[in-house]
Amino acid sequence: MTDEENGRDPHRGPSPGQTPREWFAGLLRAHIDERGGGSYEDLVVATEQAHLRVAKSTLGDAFSGKRTPRPETVQNLVIALHQRQGLPGRPELRDWERDYEHLLDLQSDRRRGTRSAVDARAASEGRTWPRRFGPLPEPAHSFLARPALRVPPGPGRFLLTGAGGVGKTQTAAEHVRACLTAGDLDLVVWVTATTREDIVAGLAEAAAELTGSTGPNAELTAARLERWLAGTRRTWCVVLDDLADDLGHLPLALAQAATFLLDNEMSPAEYRTRLAREGARLADLVPDGALPDGYPLPLSATWALSVRRADELRPSGVAGPVMHVLSLLDGTGVPGELLATPALSALAPHPSEAAARGAVHDAVHNLRRLSLLSVDTTATTTPRAEPESGADPVGALAGKAIRIHSLTQHATRDLLDPPERRASAGSAAQALVEGWRAPQLSARLDRSLRAIAFALAGHAQDELLTPVPHPVLYRMGHSLGDSGQASAALRHFRRLHEVVDARFAPDDEISLDTRGHLAWWQAKAGDPAGAARAYASLYADQDRLYPSDHPSLLQTRQSAAVWQGAAGYPHAAVTELKYLYELRISLGRAADRDTISNRNHLANFLSASGDHAGALALHEAAWRGAEARLGPDHPDVLRARSAAMHHRGELGDVASALAALRDLLEVQQVDDPEGLDTFATRARIADWTGREGDPAQAVALLGPLLVDRLRVIGPEHPHTLGTRMDLARWRTAAGEPSRAATELTELLADEEELLGLDHRALPVTRAALADALEKIRHR
Repeated sequence: MTDEENGRDPHRGPSPGQTPREWFAGLLRAHIDERGGGSYEDLVVATEQAHLRVAKSTLGDAFSGKRTPRPETVQNLVIALHQRQGLPGRPELRDWERDYEHLLDLQSDRRRGTRSAVDARAASEGRTWPRRFGPLPEPAHSFLARPALRVPPGPGRFLLTGAGGVGKTQTAAEHVRACLTAGDLDLVVWVTATTREDIVAGLAEAAAELTGSTGPNAELTAARLERWLAGTRRTWCVVLDDLADDLGHLPLALAQAATFLLDNEMSPAEYRTRLAREGARLADLVPDGALPDGYPLPLSATWALSVRRADELRPSGVAGPVMHVLSLLDGTGVPGELLATPALSALAPHPSEAAARGAVHDAVHNLRRLSLLSVDTTATTTPRAEPESGADPVGALAGKAIRIHSLTQHATRDLLDPPERRASAGSAAQALVEGWRAPQLSARLDRSLRAIAFALAGHAQDELLTPVPHPVLYRMGHSLGDSGQASAALRHFRRLHEVVDARFAPDDEISLDTRGHLAWWQAKAGDPAGAARAYASLYADQDRLYPSDHPSLLQTRQSAAVWQGAAGYPHAAVTELKYLYELRISLGRAADRDTISNRNHLANFLSASGDHAGALALHEAAWRGAEARLGPDHPDVLRARSAAMHHRGELGDVASALAALRDLLEVQQVDDPEGLDTFATRARIADWTGREGDPAQAVALLGPLLVDRLRVIGPEHPHTLGTRMDLARWRTAAGEPSRAATELTELLADEEELLGLDHRALPVTRAALADALEKIRHR
């Protein structure tokens, strides 16, 4: 049947007041009615009989226009209805594919300025299609061209295998470059797949920019890339490079290993176990006597000679220590910035730190000359800048990645005696901590440091735990959680706690401190009640060991109170935090950071409990104290004043609240116009403007704020969702309930998908939607 015969016009689109989802849901309902109708239960049975089960809740969402169905859901339903009628063969699906593509186009058009703001920003910055994510390797010097890849036409998944050194990565990169040049590719995502965390981070980075998905959970963000790819009409290629190998598929290494297996009648599984065993030496895993292919030396001996030769080159004695450190790190990409840290500069014995950094730079290139490592100039971790005249030579490595073959690293580690291993591990760990302290740390550099830290922990766990755990073991876990992988951070600290617990007594300060880190990520991973109990248990143990005024003891008790309040008990939190605040004041610690934190938490929970006068008293005292120390125009004073005036506004003095916020915003707009604090101040100004009686002006203020938050922090950030809620709420108050109802319906669907059906934001959105619909009915 043609589109005209079946009454469907896929290019007609929604009628006035109808959303794209509702339009598409109408097509589905009409199609079902034409084929005998049926309840949700009947349709579920039909899909089960066709062995294409579709859940009842999925059908409900699709038919109501509540959510966009997945393309396979539509396909399975159409096929099931076709079979239920007893029709032969398979139904024609091309019309539905065109309808579905039109749905996606309509949604993209409606969301221009929301989710499509990501594309708008990319275009404004010159990042137009085709787009690339990840470090596509540059052509190798003297690369020997291989036959072109014979990739079957059409979509699919392909595995490129072969020995390391034969050019798998270069061949894949050459294929991708050729497709880009020919205009056959719109998107390339190149991911170094050394660990699961690396894969998640690489996919999440692409998803964040393509979909605007920048939520707190990196794994969910990464998963949305697949859905985006499934729905786009653009051509794309995702490459997972460097998937799990023990010998790096190095031909000579494989030949020597194969000979060893034959000589010793050993299975590959047994060989892999020996190779992975801590302390296993490559020299003990190659055959005795004649080597295959007429090669004169085991690979381990060859590399040992090369390292020794590099160490003899000027600057003498530096290449060896540098190689020792690099052998303990993630060889798929050590950022050049790490070489400039004081910890690694100290590997070169020079009186001047700048001269030491230059010696390290030269040592790296000596190692490169002898093919012990390579420098990848495409793996940018930080924005590149033109080098200044006379600039520090190590700066030439900034934004580049140092790559080392895994067996080269293994052979180098074999050379280390215990003191050298401890020294190298200590230098590497300290360099990572220093790297994380860099100002304006980019997400890519943070991810690279994290991968390196986990590789270091795998190679030198004992060294990092002796005599006490190195701070890098904690910093790497917090980096993992701060990147959006809170559950992974929780698992890391659980493992770390088990290791620490096996080495140190339960009452040791190190064990107690590790429990505190574990409790923190328990809360951040979504269990504030469990975290409150964990902190309370920790406090009970600390209380037996520390004096009653010990800072760690008081801080643990504060954390227990805060997470108890976050779990739904604000009044209990107020009682506990008030006691702690008064105790700290009586101990003469009014200016301590912990006391200030205590006061702010107390004020927040007082406000949550409805006691704005009590919160005002706390914040006003802080404001006056800061003003006496710093003067009236200092940014910290303006923030303290704003906090105090907020509570005055809650008590009826709206003008004071607005005046304080506007003064604060004036400074923030100069210092950090796109900072989260600046955005928060703009949101509060809009809210108080509406509460003062001018909802139309509140809408005018929130519109640009929503665009900025979408552009900077993405559509899934709680602040962005909150701005959408506030904008729709003030639209209703300003006399636009129909538009508000449309926006709230879309917001509710997004919140259900992003936050879960039990999130406390959903009842608020439903109430706002009900209010808008009520106003529509009474117009």
